[in-house]
Amino acid sequence: MPLTLALHTSAWREDWDAAFAAARDAGYSHIEAFCLPHGAVPGPDLRTALEEYGLALAAMEFGGDWVTPERAGVELDGARRMLKRLRDAGGTTLVASGGRLPPGGATPVDYAILAAAMETLGAECRAQGVALAFHPRQGTLVGFRDQIHLMMRSTDAVSVGLCLDTGEAALCGCDPWELLETYGARIRHVHLRDVDWFTHDVAPPGEGELDLDALLRRLQHHDYNGVVTVEPERIAQPEAAARAAREFVQAALEA
Repeated sequence: MPLTLALHTSAWREDWDAAFAAARDAGYSHIEAFCLPHGAVPGPDLRTALEEYGLALAAMEFGGDWVTPERAGVELDGARRMLKRLRDAGGTTLVASGGRLPPGGATPVDYAILAAAMETLGAECRAQGVALAFHPRQGTLVGFRDQIHLMMRSTDAVSVGLCLDTGEAALCGCDPWELLETYGARIRHVHLRDVDWFTHDVAPPGEGELDLDALLRRLQHHDYNGVVTVEPERIAQPEAAARAAREFVQAALEA
């Protein structure tokens, strides 16, 4: 089954024209936006702006606190506004990340609150025909393998899916292959990033040491029908990296 490839706009911040032009020129058909501010897009609306560049919206990512009492409601309202923008623009997946890690360490109550927030958001996404994919991240409540397992065990498999970020997972000591094999049916979205173990940082696909060629082919074996997003962040020339990453993915799938 062909994979849908998207380009993440994070490297261009809020310069949407530059991000959309980079995606178009590098041969992508879709984009993903991170915490898109209300109204901060070129043109009358996001769908129209994307159509001018021959692109479609795959997903939006919303990072939130979720568990601090004074922030929980604010974050959920923000995610709902993004969900509306996502639907209006024709997107299919809301990626949720976060869960503030308390200075003294997390408690079982923190994880229960986070799981409940994701179930609430997931149910609202389902009602609007959108998939919710939870994104584990370093420095949050969910990043390491046991935390991912707890999150998946504590949430409904239909409402709350998983975003597999290959680079983030590896930097947290997880095996992206193992996560794919364990949670294949719950993986609703993929962020494809490599890892440079010398700098201990993420790298564009094909420029690090992860076996992403084989992982991409394994995704197809699992009949994965979601989106694979490339994130060329933290580099000086994201346009060139975006083009090289698309070529890497194409070569991997044709091998």
